[in-house]
Amino acid sequence: MGLRRWYRHLSAYAAAKLRGDAAAALRERREIALLALDGDAERLSFERDGLRWTVAAVRHTITRNLYVRGAHPGAEVAALGAWLRAKGRLGPEHPWCADVGANVGAPTLFFARDLGRRVIAVEPVPATFELLRANVAANRLHDQVECVQAAVSEAAGSVRISVSAKDGQSEVGSGPGAVDVPSRPLDEFVASCGARPDQVSFVWSDTQGFEAHVVRSGRAVFAAGVPAFLELWPEALARHGGIDSFVAACASSFTGFIPKRDLLARGPAAAAQPVSGLAPFLASLPKQTDALFVS
Repeated sequence: MGLRRWYRHLSAYAAAKLRGDAAAALRERREIALLALDGDAERLSFERDGLRWTVAAVRHTITRNLYVRGAHPGAEVAALGAWLRAKGRLGPEHPWCADVGANVGAPTLFFARDLGRRVIAVEPVPATFELLRANVAANRLHDQVECVQAAVSEAAGSVRISVSAKDGQSEVGSGPGAVDVPSRPLDEFVASCGARPDQVSFVWSDTQGFEAHVVRSGRAVFAAGVPAFLELWPEALARHGGIDSFVAACASSFTGFIPKRDLLARGPAAAAQPVSGLAPFLASLPKQTDALFVS
């Protein structure tokens, strides 16, 4: 696989240069640079689109998206921002948002810079949290981002996180390299930052299947009509309480959901499906996706 990757990216780079496609050639050159760094560095620092990043030098999703393309996740943040703006949720009366599973700060930094939010950035993995805090500092966003080294759970206490070498793949569990981290409900994180539930513009959650717990831990926030952009990964949801548990949690806090594909295609005009259709929607998924849940 390694040699095939080298061949693919070198060939694509050469083809882009021959046809004069500078943007494509730059992307392929960055892909080649990541291949060359594999196993030969611990950290990678760079600037993209006016933001400074330090990430783990692993050739995986978040690092690749940030280093090669300059954004993670990218189109979803823009589409969500357009929807929120059209619904009046990016005004001064909703200054806060929460990024649960903030990782190294993507998309936290985009929420702060591009959407003008004050962000509660919750990241449990110690090494990843240090990168999150470093990226917030490097971009002078201290006044907009509250970094919290913890996990979200339904009750205050602690949870065990299985740490993965792949960025964004750590999750609640007791696998290799597991660490114990403090945990609190989402409602408590919001209150501890001095925010009221009705001042939260939205919640973003990417917790590797722990979304049912995130939803149940934010009852006060979601009762205030706050929308939530949640990862939908049936396999991971099954590992963390079950799909039925997630469906029930969503039914208790939201009336509908907008699949990512619809949000990307139609933006503010995307129509919400009734939450009663969530179970069959999850059953139809060929792979993981995301959805915006609304009240």
